[in-house]
Amino acid sequence: MSELIYFTRRKDEFGQVKVYVFREKCTECGKVEMGKPVNPKTGKVMSRSKEYVCSECDHSVEKEAYEDSLTASIEYTCPEGHSGEIEIPFERRKLSFKNLNTGKSKRKLGVSFNCETCDFEIKVVKLK
Repeated sequence: MSELIYFTRRKDEFGQVKVYVFREKCTECGKVEMGKPVNPKTGKVMSRSKEYVCSECDHSVEKEAYEDSLTASIEYTCPEGHSGEIEIPFERRKLSFKNLNTGKSKRKLGVSFNCETCDFEIKVVKLK
């Protein structure tokens, strides 16, 4: 799981989805996958950092720019039972969806794509 930036598995009455977003190699040296910087004192990853850093050549890229350049690999089953795999750019946008418990419409960050066979729109929103 260390080679993943984002992973989620969702299942509801609209089908099921698995989303994998893998790390990309450094654009400068191309040797190592980029990651969050490591605190030199503790040796732990600084998870709230606003940039990604190459551990080999110290090249850094802003979090927003780096995450927008990634590709999401998605395995899904739509509500009509069609299964498929798709790769789309990992760009989170504000998506509107209806909360099934309250019936109110909300807007959250997420990724959306259409089923390849029936063209049903599937939305994967951020939970928090």
